[in-house]
Order: sequence, then structure tokens, then C-alpha cells
Amino acid sequence: MSRTSSQAPKLAPGANGLIWLPEGAFETALAQHASADDRAVLAAVQRPISLSCITVPVARPLSKDVSTWFLVAEATE
Repeated sequence: MSRTSSQAPKLAPGANGLIWLPEGAFETALAQHASADDRAVLAAVQRPISLSCITVPVARPLSKDVSTWFLVAEATE
């Protein structure tokens, strides 16, 4: 089943304290338009993050002192 709207997955650290995207998150939140094969590859090669990566406050964001850039890609092939 393919969804057109994105949903944020529920994230929680596992027994080892690392956070992985849960099954189905690539389809609903990250790669809605990717093929099932591509989503399977994304899930297989994902790398976890530590809970401290998203919970420890940053004293001063680097983006305040260094130029930053971003790219917004929509429906790329």
C-alpha cells in the first residue's frame, strides 16, 4: 500500500541505546515515491543514531557562524 502523505515515525532507542527507523518508515516518511526494492535497500543500509544526537542541547549552532546551504528535492528520479 502506498501513501501520498508523510507521517513521522515513532522513534525509540533499542536495548543498545541506538535509534533505527522502524519498519515501514521509509514508505511513510522518507521515500514515499521510491520503489519497494529501493526502500528495502534504504532499510538495509541505514545507520542508527545515538539518543544523545537529538537530545543534548547545542551551545551555539555552527550555522550561526558558518555559511550553510540546503537542497530541497521533490520527486527526483
